[in-house]
Amino acid sequence: DRYPRSETLWAGNIVIREADLKSASSEDEIAFILAHEFSHVSNRHVARSNGGFTYIYYLLSFFDVSILEKTSPIIERIKAIDPTQTEFVKHTEFQADLEAFKALCDTYQHGTGAILSLTKIRKIKGDDPQSKTHPTFSERIKRLEAFSNEIGCSIDGELLDKPESIIELSIPSF
Repeated sequence: DRYPRSETLWAGNIVIREADLKSASSEDEIAFILAHEFSHVSNRHVARSNGGFTYIYYLLSFFDVSILEKTSPIIERIKAIDPTQTEFVKHTEFQADLEAFKALCDTYQHGTGAILSLTKIRKIKGDDPQSKTHPTFSERIKRLEAFSNEIGCSIDGELLDKPESIIELSIPSF
């Protein structure tokens, strides 16, 4: 839990790790993380990914969370063997980033929190993706910077203070 790594599980459950919340210095950053994961749920990315591996992961989710932690890298390595799976996951990561960025722009009138969040994670974890199926953080940041120009949404806005409680957060809507 010391490294940021929020994720969406098979049944649409979202896991936000304490490290993600601690590394965020603004409401905007937390909103980006949540909106990114909500995008995965609303677009059914996990359910539409490779069914067999998703089903195995789903079954394991009924057990202790430590089992998920131990098996997730193994499943990711197996999934990386299938090039269509790799392209699908890269596409879904970019899609979730863009939708979350757009939600930030609609809510805060800028997408600074998205760039800052990904930049911090890249600094903590390095530029390598979470697994071979994911794009690098630099690729994701570059795509968001281009998208900000495309839709005319600034990435240099003023950030809101980090809320005392996640319950106080104004969650962007889709």
